[in-house]
Amino acid sequence: MLHLADLFPDAHWTGVDYDEEALAIGRERLDPERFELVCGDIMDLEGSFGAKRFDISFSLMTLLNLEDYERAVEQMLAVTSRRVFILSLFAQTEFDAFIRVSARLAGGAFEGRWAFYNIYSLPTFEAYCRGLGATDIVAEPFEIDIDIPRPAHGGMGTWTERMADGRRMQLSGPLAMPWWFVAIRP
Repeated sequence: MLHLADLFPDAHWTGVDYDEEALAIGRERLDPERFELVCGDIMDLEGSFGAKRFDISFSLMTLLNLEDYERAVEQMLAVTSRRVFILSLFAQTEFDAFIRVSARLAGGAFEGRWAFYNIYSLPTFEAYCRGLGATDIVAEPFEIDIDIPRPAHGGMGTWTERMADGRRMQLSGPLAMPWWFVAIRP
């Protein structure tokens, strides 16, 4: 949010997270005149904000962690008047890949927990948004332009590999990470 705020210095920002500890850290670091941090659930934004509407909403790397995106997208479109911007994992296929990862190595950040790295069908996602009344959807793949070395620990860290055409693919553990930016007009 702070990096985006640099691009729009006159905007007021509202951040939503379910983790009160994370919000407390954010409140210590952000100017309360420009940033409001709210404990809430992406699955119930209307419950958190009532009739309040936002010009623009951003969901950065959130949808991939959900067991399904439908309710979250419905809620973002319901509370947004101009554009919803999403960064998530998508593929130009007709199927979704629901990927649940467990950390079996002792001492890892996710030890004993599950993490999701779901890759959603972009055509199915776009059709769902149109069914909710979206009038314009633009999707662009994210092209990573830096080399990231593979972590020595062999865990779920992120790195890049060069493909035959010179582009880079982001990997995390055993997973390819096909990031896409999607802009939706509600």
